[in-house]
Amino acid sequence: MPARPTPLRLIALFEALKGVLLLGVSAGLLQLLHGNARGVAEALVAHAHLDPDHGPAHIFLALAADATDARLWLLAFVAIFDAGIRLTMGWGLWHDRTWAYWLGATAGLVYVPIELVGIVEHFTLVRVAVLAINIAIVVYLIRGIRTGASQP
Repeated sequence: MPARPTPLRLIALFEALKGVLLLGVSAGLLQLLHGNARGVAEALVAHAHLDPDHGPAHIFLALAADATDARLWLLAFVAIFDAGIRLTMGWGLWHDRTWAYWLGATAGLVYVPIELVGIVEHFTLVRVAVLAINIAIVVYLIRGIRTGASQP
């Protein structure tokens, strides 16, 4: 059995980690059912020393204020679904499966326009770095598809 390339293993672990984090997010969302989502959001913003009147913290607080049980269930379901895709992708990349290359490249390409809009709206070096890493991963996976990943 040929050795898996290190970049592929790193991408697989990164995707699996995102999947595990999304499972944690979904569990957290379900804990907010019938609860005080706004109060929890305010506590998190205060704990992180974020400005509640500007930026992502403001958006987060606004979303928490409008949280209903139906929305929390929907968000938890979406997080669980996305976690399943990422964990499956991580497993497939770890085992050098061609379908996982396709899934990873497609999933990565979906975020490129979103990242570009973010950079245009508010330029930061972190956003540029995230975009560059995402594009590098997509290019690596597409090259893997073109050169023929080892498994069907």
